[in-house]
Formats: sequence, C-alpha cells, structure tokens
Amino acid sequence: MSEDSNVGIAERSERPRTLRLSGAVDVARVRPLLDVARSCGAGGSPVIIECSAVERLDAAGLQVLLALAKKLRSANLDVKLRGPSEAVLEAVRLAGVETELPIDEG
Repeated sequence: MSEDSNVGIAERSERPRTLRLSGAVDVARVRPLLDVARSCGAGGSPVIIECSAVERLDAAGLQVLLALAKKLRSANLDVKLRGPSEAVLEAVRLAGVETELPIDEG
C-alpha cells in the first residue's frame, strides 16, 4: 500500500472539472487537497471526484470533501464521486454521508 497522496485537477476547460485523488488522503497529507478544493468552484462548473485509487480516507480527508461539496452546492453546482475505492465507500458509509457525496453513475 502506498503512503503517497496525489491530488490533481483536470484542465480548467474540462466540464465537469475532475479532481483526481490517489493514495492516502489523511490528516498528514490533506493540505494539497484543501488547497485544490478551495479553487474548485471557480468557473461555475460541477466537480467529479475521481477516487478509485484512494487507499485510505480518514476523517480529515472526508471533512475536506464534505466542505467542498457544501461549497459547491451553495453555488448550485453538483459534486459526485467517480469510481470510489472500497476505502472511500467505507469511510462515506461509516460517516453516514452518502447523500452529501453521491456516486456518479455515468
């Protein structure tokens, strides 16, 4: 299991914007996610969070994702998880936030 965490966002012209996460998204590595999340609502585009390669998601990482979802919804923009890994599904389920972080079925 990788201890690295990678956070990336697709080109600004892509709609919806895609935020790609991988590795451990935890308190020790959440800062890059927080920085990217702060810019995600720019341009008025919905956001897809590609998280199939996330190996660990702790409460800090989940909190940032929930804050991003709240920010986007307040701007009438959607946010959805694409291909969530088992770690992401388990964290979302345990926290009871399935409705706040819906899965992109498309």
